[in-house]
Amino acid sequence: QDHPHVATSLNNLAGLYWAQGDPTSALNLLIQGLEVEEQNLDYNLVVGSESEKQDYIDKLSGTTNVAISLHLQQIPNNQKAAHLALTTILRRKGRILDTTSNSWQRLRQNLTPEDQKRFDELNQTNSQLAKLYHQGPGNQSLDDYKTQLEKLTEEKETQEKALLEKSPEFQRATQVATLEAVQAQLPPDAVLIEFFQYQPFDPKAPPNQQWGKPRYAVYTLHSDGRFKGIDLGPAEEIDPLIYDFTTAIRNPGIRISRVKDAAGKLEEKILAPIRRQIGNSNHLIISPDGALNVIPFEALVDHNNQFLIENVTVTYLTSGRDVLRFPVQAPPQQPPVLIADPIFGKPGETVQLAQNPTRSGNWPQRKLPPLPGTRDEAEAIAEILPQAQIRLGRQATEAVIKQVNRPSILHIATHGFFEGNQQVDSLVRENPRLQSRLSLLNSGLVLAGVQNYQSGNLADVVQDGVLTALEASGLNLYGSELVVLSACETGRGELSQGEGVYGLRRALVLAGSQSQVISLWQVDDQSTKELMVSYYQKLKQGLGRSEAMRQAQLEMQQNQKYQHPYFWAAFINSGNWKPLRRQKAEVRRQKSEVRRQKAEVRRQKSD
Repeated sequence: QDHPHVATSLNNLAGLYWAQGDPTSALNLLIQGLEVEEQNLDYNLVVGSESEKQDYIDKLSGTTNVAISLHLQQIPNNQKAAHLALTTILRRKGRILDTTSNSWQRLRQNLTPEDQKRFDELNQTNSQLAKLYHQGPGNQSLDDYKTQLEKLTEEKETQEKALLEKSPEFQRATQVATLEAVQAQLPPDAVLIEFFQYQPFDPKAPPNQQWGKPRYAVYTLHSDGRFKGIDLGPAEEIDPLIYDFTTAIRNPGIRISRVKDAAGKLEEKILAPIRRQIGNSNHLIISPDGALNVIPFEALVDHNNQFLIENVTVTYLTSGRDVLRFPVQAPPQQPPVLIADPIFGKPGETVQLAQNPTRSGNWPQRKLPPLPGTRDEAEAIAEILPQAQIRLGRQATEAVIKQVNRPSILHIATHGFFEGNQQVDSLVRENPRLQSRLSLLNSGLVLAGVQNYQSGNLADVVQDGVLTALEASGLNLYGSELVVLSACETGRGELSQGEGVYGLRRALVLAGSQSQVISLWQVDDQSTKELMVSYYQKLKQGLGRSEAMRQAQLEMQQNQKYQHPYFWAAFINSGNWKPLRRQKAEVRRQKSEVRRQKAEVRRQKSD
């Protein structure tokens, strides 16, 4: 009944009925076929490394596209078809990230000394791989270097697989994602907006013409169960609008009116069609896909020529299924950790301060000017969070970050990068499998002493000054409520259709963090410091993680110096949007104290 061949037969029959003009029968058969595929998916995703899981789910992309196509291209007003399409998206989009992160967290909850040893070995291999990638071939022959790269990659895969498959108690992958389960986690004032880039399928076309060019679809879901799906049009029409918008917003020299013009054209294409579905919702929970992963929706402009941030709060998810993790949140084990102002050069080296530095520097040429604003930022945040541990200057090292143990907050202010080693990338281009397994090495953070460690023995990797996304995925952040990467381009990475962004954002979810504040472009040092300090002040007041960012950005927008969205729109909140545990409890305590005082006043008056 649940053999993969049964699913194939049912899905083929669905295509046949659809081609013969009977979409109703096709829908009923497709529902059965996809249910069998779901059973097999759940079974297969509990084994293998992350990349092996990805290889498996890639084989099912065809039926995902068929489900969406049947709804949007054939029977767009059929609620049963819409239900199937949205359910399929929620079950498959971001599934690898969800499954793998859940597996790592279950393992961490039941860690034995032997497991810890295996974890340490995997992290060591990841660090060796990261250093080998960024160091490049050096004096090695290209063939020898490539062989070493392949060997380390295979070693990493083997170690990862052994850990993920170690014990029968971890054999249940994830909670089953249903519309009912997801909607139950949505606030009444919110709407989930699920974007998906799909390939339209036409069973009536000749076999070599059945798959059309990519298109964007969007589905909305409310807490009361209302849902709807709409086709937004060809990706080749929408992606250029995304490019125009991102090009304009990332350049503070471009007039705000031009940014608004580009933002309005994009909004008209991707949000205006669902304006009725959004209705009065003031919280947009957005799961982007494709190139939409690199835009700040807050800076889109509506039909009243207002930035969206002026009227709504925005939260980002990899998939709507992410909300199913929110009710089960472990407590942190360590107070906040603040890391800032790393000294990148050698002891005693004189470094000239740059004017208006950005937090990216020039990573390929290793030109990394100091960032004095990051020290001011960390010291100001430490006053807001007096229990925080702060590490500055030469103490702001990779080793310190790797030693954190489930801090409530991890804040890192430094240079960030999203730029691979071009020599290595060209070397492995002929091997897509190897290339995809190196994708988490293209982005990272630069820390103290980096210019001391960019050559030498691969075994010396505890502190090479670069924390890549691959290494960050091995951090123990299970229970960490918030990770803030106050650096350039920390939200960028390799785009993976249906799996989000392969970069630091993904790494931090794999490490167990509940929410992440990340940047979409190269950010200004001083304005970032002001935004971050304001953000933490709002958090301490008890605002939710997304709403605190919104209020901090609105505050910055009122400053004439920072009116351009380049300054205020770079950072987004991904993951859990709710207030931090400690601040929420403190606000409750203060309200309780106010009520007690009022009751005392009333009692005294009555006496």
